[in-house]
Order: sequence, then C-alpha cells, then structure tokens
Amino acid sequence: MKVGEYKSPNRALDYNLNRFKDNLKFIHFDEMKALEKLISISKLKNQAIILDLGAGTGRAIKFLLRANPKKIYAFDQSPAMLKLLEENYPNEIKKGLVKTIVGSSNKITLPKNTIDIVVSLHVFKHIKDINPTLKEVNRILNQDGFIIFDILNLNSIIRFNLGTCYALNKAFIYKALEKNGFQVKSIIPLHIFGETVYNFAGVKIIDLIDKFITRIGFPISTKFFILAQKYV
Repeated sequence: MKVGEYKSPNRALDYNLNRFKDNLKFIHFDEMKALEKLISISKLKNQAIILDLGAGTGRAIKFLLRANPKKIYAFDQSPAMLKLLEENYPNEIKKGLVKTIVGSSNKITLPKNTIDIVVSLHVFKHIKDINPTLKEVNRILNQDGFIIFDILNLNSIIRFNLGTCYALNKAFIYKALEKNGFQVKSIIPLHIFGETVYNFAGVKIIDLIDKFITRIGFPISTKFFILAQKYV
C-alpha cells in the first residue's frame, strides 16, 4: 500500500481491521516482542515522554502504555488513521495521556529536547531518504534519548518484492545514524522469510523456524529492529 492511501478513511479502516489479521498476527506479535525487548534494554525511565512516530491506528500504544509513560504523542500524517486511534483509546485520549498530532516525519511539530524516546514502526520503509527524519528525531529528543525503529534489509529476499517501499543495507543504516547523531545500542533481526509466507498453511512451524534462524544472528533477515541513542 502506498503511503498516501493511508489518508483515505476506507483504507485506514481496512488497515485497522485487517492488516495483522489471521496468520499475520504472528508478524505483529514478533514485532511487539522486539519492541518490548528494546524498550527494556533502553532502561526507559518511569513517566517518560514518548513519541509514537507513524502511530497509525495505535498498534504499539498498548505496549507503550506498559512503560507507565507520562505522555504519549501519537504522530501520523493520516488524520483518518489518528481518528481510529482516538476511537481505540478513548480513555487515554480523554485523560490527556495520549495526544494525537498530524504531520510528516521530517517536520515534527514538537519543541527540541522534549522527548525521551521515539518509537517508529513501519515508517522508515516508506521513506526514500531517511536522513531528514533522523535529523528531526535528534532535534526533539532529550540528551541521551532513544529511537526504536524498524527498517527493511536490502541484503535479503525483500529486495525482490519491495513494491513502493525502500530497503537499505546495514552499513548504510549505521552510517546514517552516526551522521545524524546516533549510536546503535542493539539490533534485532526479524523474519528471514518476509511476510508473504505467513499467508500460507503451517505458519506456526514457519514462525518457529524463522525465530530459530534469526536467534543465531542470520544476516539476511528481511527487517531490523534498531535501538539507537542520541549522543552530543
């Protein structure tokens, strides 16, 4: 799906209902486990201020709430997606714990040095040049703040089925992070076989094989989950 299509109310609703339905729920569970592990490694402080960059309909919000944050900014370019997020988390919105903001990833409408951690899932794969977004994330992060994001690995089978998405090799990702004031703290490879195979039977076995191979550090996973820290 192209990024622009997320702005359509019908597309947003379809995403909310079907994106991680049936066998694709394994993708969601694996990604949330990776997110929780990286949050744990970051030692995110209690009452932290979090930015969910590309929050969509709020897939990661319930996991971020477990960190007992002071505030979560749910940021997305699609008003339709954020409207559904507000419907999914009415109590948190009413209390002011979650606040939605419409905007683009390379122009985040928040003051500098105000965020403790940025979480960004399924966003960087839609960005041709990741440098402006990384630079903007650095601006809004507090000193020693963190970013957790996933990105597609060019050195994998994903390069044969990118569609409108973009993939990068590991060396380029590290260089871009360093250029924009970040140091990689941890990286989790996921899904050697990509998402397509999860539409077929036997997905539980495939998922177990996938986890086993990635656990031993196989370098051709289709995506990386990265924890990086801002440095001065």
